[in-house]
Amino acid sequence: IHIIRTQVQLLTNRIKRLKILSNKNRDEIFQELRTCINIHQDILRIVEIIQPVISVTMFVQLFIAAAIMSTTMINILIFADFATKIASAIYLYCVCLQSFSICFFVAYLEADCEKLTSSIFHSMWFIQDKRVNNALIFFLHRTQKNIPFYALKRFPINLSTCVSIAKFSFSLYTFIQKMGLGKNLQ
Repeated sequence: IHIIRTQVQLLTNRIKRLKILSNKNRDEIFQELRTCINIHQDILRIVEIIQPVISVTMFVQLFIAAAIMSTTMINILIFADFATKIASAIYLYCVCLQSFSICFFVAYLEADCEKLTSSIFHSMWFIQDKRVNNALIFFLHRTQKNIPFYALKRFPINLSTCVSIAKFSFSLYTFIQKMGLGKNLQ
């Protein structure tokens, strides 16, 4: 995802250079724009290739992270002494950080895609000829769709998903605490 994000950032910089080229030959501008469109299509093809792998992997990772977080919180509530509670809290933090990083990068990828769309819109399209304008409109339309990443093709991978998993684990912890299950097991 970081590599895709870098490619989108590089493409955004190329689009921004179209403003500088606006006083050059119209054929050069059109060629540069076609190159940018081809690069964007290559990025979308790469996403299509890796999306199924990331989808299954992230579902498994998020599911296991939720299970580990819930189990660790139950351990903290019921079985742990003070030293084990501290170690379990550090472990819980590390598990949260592991699932947070991928969600963080996907959120930034979405922001970079929005910057790409904005840079296309601000690329001096109004002073170009009709051929360049049509290509820019097509390109702008194609880039308005974000690059989606889903876990098991059902759950969006973003920061709210990461927070939802942490909330689920804490809700399970609170439920067990309110039911008094820890007191019965000790």
